[in-house]
Amino acid sequence: MEYKLYWKYSLLPIICAVLMQGTCVESLECYSCQDMGNGNCSDKNVSKVLCGPDQNVCIETVTALETSHDQSTMLQKGCGTGLPGRVDKAEYFHGMIMYIMLIQCNTSLCNTELHAKTYLLLPPENTDRQLNEVECYSCIGKTPDQCTSSNAPVKQCFQPLHHCFDGNVTVTQGNTSAVIPIKSCSERHTCAMRTLTFGSSTFEIKGACCIGNICNKDLSNKTQYVELPPLVLIPPSNESPTTPAIPTWGRTTKEQPHTNETTQTLKEANITVGSDTTSLKAAMKHEDDQQPSKASQSQISLWLVFLNLVLFKF
Repeated sequence: MEYKLYWKYSLLPIICAVLMQGTCVESLECYSCQDMGNGNCSDKNVSKVLCGPDQNVCIETVTALETSHDQSTMLQKGCGTGLPGRVDKAEYFHGMIMYIMLIQCNTSLCNTELHAKTYLLLPPENTDRQLNEVECYSCIGKTPDQCTSSNAPVKQCFQPLHHCFDGNVTVTQGNTSAVIPIKSCSERHTCAMRTLTFGSSTFEIKGACCIGNICNKDLSNKTQYVELPPLVLIPPSNESPTTPAIPTWGRTTKEQPHTNETTQTLKEANITVGSDTTSLKAAMKHEDDQQPSKASQSQISLWLVFLNLVLFKF
């Protein structure tokens, strides 16, 4: 009896270990923070998180933005999906520049290389740049209440920036996102959205450009998603215009006036003068008009007078 109990309790841990293999694997742990110059990613403020089962790397990214008049740097740390590696890229966007540095590693708490203070951008050298006559709202929102349509400052643009931009930069890292509002001068009047993806990190610039002074107060409902082809003016043709042929059924025929001429012969009148018989035949033509002409009426009247004189005389 004791022998059977020995094997029963000896095999139970082994069976459980086989059945639960893979479920007790230690989860990846990463530092997590978002710092836009407020010190949230400093050693005393940064937090630690356990990554989800589908997240296999720790991520840290620096996104630096430079517009016509402003600059800003954001540091993010967290969990993600992908392969270990490093990405350095600068994306030019119609007068604005977005610098991206991305590092991914696959061991716990390995995302410690990047620091916000190390990658701060210096103010742009605008002393030698030539101003133009265009004015735009220009700012970068480091907090939700900054760079809005009610508090954005107006700046005079530099060459060759003759248009204005209003939009956002959205940085997505794993399951977290940060939205940075931007207003700036721009090179073009159309600015289609642009998206860059590296593993589970996405960097997106989205908004709209416009023509005219301070036209970028609020373009949130005018997002430009794709580049539209330029309009091409077609020169007028030098060929003389031709009149299209009119089909037979569409032609209108103009009837010629048709004159019906009838010859009316007066009945033969036998007039006896003494022993002689005089035959008088009169024939005249008249047109089929609604009213007879005055000449025809006068001729008939003369014949009637003549006949009366002859009859009454004899």
